Amino acid sequence: FFFLMIRRPPRSTQSRSSAASDVYKRQVHGVAPNATVVGEVLIGSQSCIWYGAILRGDNHAIRIGNHTNIGDNTVITTSMALPPGIPESVNIGNNVNIQQNCSINSCIIDDDCVIGFKSVILEGVRIERGSVIAPNSLVPPGSLIPSNQLWAGSPVEYVRDLRPEDVKTIRDMNEDSVELGQEHKFKVLPDVLDEYKLFQNLENPTSYIKAKDRLNQE
Repeated sequence: FFFLMIRRPPRSTQSRSSAASDVYKRQVHGVAPNATVVGEVLIGSQSCIWYGAILRGDNHAIRIGNHTNIGDNTVITTSMALPPGIPESVNIGNNVNIQQNCSINSCIIDDDCVIGFKSVILEGVRIERGSVIAPNSLVPPGSLIPSNQLWAGSPVEYVRDLRPEDVKTIRDMNEDSVELGQEHKFKVLPDVLDEYKLFQNLENPTSYIKAKDRLNQE
């Protein structure tokens, strides 16, 4: 990953307008203009739905936590009906990085996981906290992936436990992706940039909604 990690200055050194923009950034998520989000889809703060992604919550709910990335062209769907005891919804935790071109269906992905490029996660799967699915992997229906492990293959097999340095790399990688999402929300997409500039000049962040209404009327 080649993304530049951008660090904000300590809060005490920020101007009022800068602090206000920070509040705005923490409160919103980003959905790319050509992504498709349908049905009951809940997206947490600072999570990013990237270009070409499809989230279909038309059958059952899709829930995505905070600081989570759904990569370009990834498709997330829910099964119409599954055997008793297997939830039909998709539940994705905080700080999860789902990379490009993945297929996700009716499963649970806990916090701090990474799903590699072009991987397929089928119904009834649970991937426990901090685990990594290598690129081009297939996780069969009903599989349980224990926490802090690396699995790979089609179908997946256990490779090894994750080392402390692996955990740090995963955390840094996710932070980089979140920062890149912020860049796209506030600097790349012009309509969002207009909102951001407006909010940045507000003395009271709670007045954002009224200010946004004024912008829409112009």
